[in-house]
Amino acid sequence: MTRWKYAAVMTLAIGAVSAYQLMRRPVPASSSASALPARLGCKLAVGDSLGYKLHTSSSASGGAAGHGGLVLDAVMWWKVIETRGAGWVVAGSLQEVRMSGGASDSDPAAAAPLTDPFVFTIGKDCRFHDVSFLPGTEAQTRRQLEGLLRSTEFVFSSRPQWNWVHRQSDLLGSYDASYTLSKGDVSPIQVGKQRNRYVSMRMPEMGSRLGGTPRAEVLSSQATAILDEHGKWLRALSEQAELRISIGEKTLSQVTTMLSVARTEEGNPPVSLAAVDASKFRKDFAEAPLSTSALPPPPDPALAGQTLDGVLVDFKNGIGQSKDGAFRSAQRLASYLSVHPEAMAVLLEQIRSGAIDPKLHSLLFLALERTGTLAAEKALGTAMADRGMKTENRMRAAAALQDIPRPSVGTAKTLVDQARQQGSAEDVQVSRSALLALGALSHRTLERQPDVAELARGEFRSHLQTAQNPEEVRTVLAAIGNAGDKSLVDTLSKYSQDASEPVRASAADAYRRMERTTMEPQLRDWLGKEEAGRVRAAIASALVERLHEDRQAASAETIAIAATRLATESDPRARSALIELLGTAAATDALAKQALIKQFPRETVVDLKVLIGRFVSGEDLK
Repeated sequence: MTRWKYAAVMTLAIGAVSAYQLMRRPVPASSSASALPARLGCKLAVGDSLGYKLHTSSSASGGAAGHGGLVLDAVMWWKVIETRGAGWVVAGSLQEVRMSGGASDSDPAAAAPLTDPFVFTIGKDCRFHDVSFLPGTEAQTRRQLEGLLRSTEFVFSSRPQWNWVHRQSDLLGSYDASYTLSKGDVSPIQVGKQRNRYVSMRMPEMGSRLGGTPRAEVLSSQATAILDEHGKWLRALSEQAELRISIGEKTLSQVTTMLSVARTEEGNPPVSLAAVDASKFRKDFAEAPLSTSALPPPPDPALAGQTLDGVLVDFKNGIGQSKDGAFRSAQRLASYLSVHPEAMAVLLEQIRSGAIDPKLHSLLFLALERTGTLAAEKALGTAMADRGMKTENRMRAAAALQDIPRPSVGTAKTLVDQARQQGSAEDVQVSRSALLALGALSHRTLERQPDVAELARGEFRSHLQTAQNPEEVRTVLAAIGNAGDKSLVDTLSKYSQDASEPVRASAADAYRRMERTTMEPQLRDWLGKEEAGRVRAAIASALVERLHEDRQAASAETIAIAATRLATESDPRARSALIELLGTAAATDALAKQALIKQFPRETVVDLKVLIGRFVSGEDLK
């Protein structure tokens, strides 16, 4: 995935939106001005059908992303198909999808089809859980659909109050959001939301392609929603945000995004949504069997008989012919290459020389990835190692090797060979991308191909032994984080004592994909001993993220350590994460609840007082 494509995905991930005509600036409410509503949140019923007109737009500038814009319009349909626990299972689908700007002009691969159905659970607080897809849904489509859905999420307090704070997640990571109930000009139930800061980053794919751990800084954020008067989620939503995405000191992109959502009574949901079988949808594709559905079909005789030049003309002409033209063009080219392996070297030479428009390069690497043959894998390995290729194309090749349909030990060895290469700054950047890709490949094959995981483990340990500086160590730790391999716990634990605070923080983050039963004991013990606030924040944030993903409360042992830490914590970032950690158990654990109550009068940061109020009632805090 290219850097511009990440800007496109960020549009759907951070979800901002243009001013919607129905919305006007809210007027802050007070208890003297009007009474709190009896309840906030969602109240759905099986059979409910809801339609929403969506408009998203983004522009990216600065750093490596270049300049450009992306616009997406669609109608999103929901169909409530069953109840589950205290919430509802919803089948969704985008219809009438139109994309223009950056997706088609700068990076055609971003125009992958978005009409595939998806399933998610929505709770009474309107939080989205378990966003799931059919196994055949393309990875890029999954990312875009989940990013778009999560961009619209408003989470409501379980108790009526004017202000509250929630920690939420999107494709970039976990962030804190502040909410304010307002007296609206149009609706009596109008809610404002402000995205405060990202406390942890996700998207290991981004790191594996760009050579480091990404960081998001919220430059501005403003959102307003009008609730449905009957509890049927929202009537309208308007949001606008600006984020800076960087790795280390290097700014990758400054992204401005806008999104508007408006209920529509026009039309009907696709008939297929009523027949969706939720049991066939998956949320964790890392644990699903390796799919060969991405392999292209055999080319038709007319296509197979053409020269490469003719096929490339066909490829370019097909991109704009339909909303999924880019995807279809990549598939057709992959079909051709699967029976014409000799054409791959010619194609790479044309990419290398610049004979093919650079705007098409990312889609061409996608076609090589989808070809799925051993010849295609070797071609990608050649491109990754070719110093005559542009650095970004070499990194694209590493990313494609990570995602090929049928990886093997040979795939891992190709990445290992590149990860060991040294030389210019560009060579080092590609080698780091290869190491990060090796981690992601290991996670993908962890249970089914243990020999790949074993090879990756050995490589990570070797790189740690030979690392010359903290930045090299942090790259390896990021790769281990991509792998999520519990066999590397002992390796990670050594870095809890490292002299470098950034290294220790990276080590804490590297536990993020491991099983909770493995990572929680390690991190809680470390939390009780760590001296740096920055690292304590990383430890607690990694725990919170894992607990939220598993929808579990922290253990009694973890609560005891977190409560002790919170009482003396001086770092606001660490206090925020500790409050969130204790909050996972405040409803059921007396110690967690009392620790939050005691923190409230001594807390000096207003937002953190509000955060405590999310977990403890106003009566208890008096």
